Amino acid sequence: MLIVLPSTPTTENASQWLNERSIPHQVIPIPESLGYKTGSDVAIYIEGSDQQGVPMELTKARFVVMRVFKDFKL
Repeated sequence: MLIVLPSTPTTENASQWLNERSIPHQVIPIPESLGYKTGSDVAIYIEGSDQQGVPMELTKARFVVMRVFKDFKL
């Protein structure tokens, strides 16, 4: 799953928030092949289907989630 937030600093803050909760993830460059443009150069990548609730948790923590690509795989 790829989670896109509005800016690079916001993505970095969300990554720190996920780290504090021991939620495994990676911050990766947004692939140009997605054809999706935003103010951020990076997105949060989460592997596996056991983390499907992460976008909702980020939203509850007041992070703006721009887009979620559920079927995205590295």
